[in-house]
Amino acid sequence: MARTFEVTILGTGSAKPTKQRLPSAQIVRMGPKQFLVDCGEGTQLQMMRKGIKFNNIQAIFISHLHGDHILGLPGYISTLSLHNRTKKLHIYGPPGVEDLVQLVLKIGRTRLSFEIEYHIVPKAPFTQIIDEFGYSVYAVALKHRIECYGYIFEEAGPDRSILKDACEINNIPLHFYEKLRMGEDFEHSPGQVIKNEDLTVPASPHRKYSYMSDTIYDPSIVPYIRQSDLLYHESTFLHALEARAKETFHSTAKQAGIIAREAEVKELLLGHFSSRYSDVSAFEEEAKIEFSRTSIAQEGQTYTIK
Repeated sequence: MARTFEVTILGTGSAKPTKQRLPSAQIVRMGPKQFLVDCGEGTQLQMMRKGIKFNNIQAIFISHLHGDHILGLPGYISTLSLHNRTKKLHIYGPPGVEDLVQLVLKIGRTRLSFEIEYHIVPKAPFTQIIDEFGYSVYAVALKHRIECYGYIFEEAGPDRSILKDACEINNIPLHFYEKLRMGEDFEHSPGQVIKNEDLTVPASPHRKYSYMSDTIYDPSIVPYIRQSDLLYHESTFLHALEARAKETFHSTAKQAGIIAREAEVKELLLGHFSSRYSDVSAFEEEAKIEFSRTSIAQEGQTYTIK
C-alpha cells in the first residue's frame, strides 16, 4: 500500500485577503512527515479548523518575503512555544527570512522553548535542499519582484519491491533485502545466482508535487516540474489582464494552463487569486482551454497525490 502523500490547501488568496479566501499556506504530508508551505495570515486558524496539530510540523518552506506568504509565521512560532514544543524546527527560505522572524521575536521579547534552524535556499535555478530516506525536496527559482522559490516534493527510494514469499523460499537473508531493492542479484555461492527479477518487482513510480508560488509566466521552469502528479501554479489574474500580470510579475490562468500542458503534469490546481475576483470559476474555464485536467484549489480541501 502506498504511503500517505497529500496536500491540504489553507489559503488561495493573494496580497489582500477577502471574505472568501485567505493568504497562501498549505500542508504537505509525506508518510509521517508534515510540512508547512508558506504561512500567510490566518494559517493558524485554518490549521485548527482542519484539526492539524501545530507540533506535528517538521519543517516550513517559505517561498518569498511578501506579507501574504510570511506574516503568519512569527505568530505561529510563538504559538509553538506556548504549546511547549521542544523539537527543533527547520525553516527553509530566501535570504532575510531569519532576520524577519528574529526581529519580531526580539521586539516582543519572545522566549522560545525550542531551537530554530534556518536553511537559506541557494540562489540557483534548481537545487536539492533535502535528501532523506523516502523523500526529496527541491527549490526552483521563480521570476518575481523579489527573490522567490517554488518547491517540489518528490518520493525517493528503491527501484524494486520485495517478493517476500520468493525470498523466504530461496532463503534470502533479511540483511540483503536492501540490496535487492536497489536491483542486485543474490549469490548463494559462486556460480549459484538468483536473478533479482525472481525476487522483486518494479516499485511504484515515485510521486511528485510541485508548488509554484508567485511568478511571471516562465517556461524555463517546465523541465523541473515535468510529469508532476499534481502542480499548484499561481494564477493571480485572468488573461484579459495579461499586461497587469506581467507588470506585477504574476501569471494568468491561461499561462498556468500552458505551463501544465508543456510540463505534461497529471493535474493542475489554480490559486493565488487577486482580490478583485469574487467569483473565480472563470479561471478554471480559461485554463482548461490549455489543459483540461484543471481545478480551482479549494481552501480546506485535501488533495491526494496519485
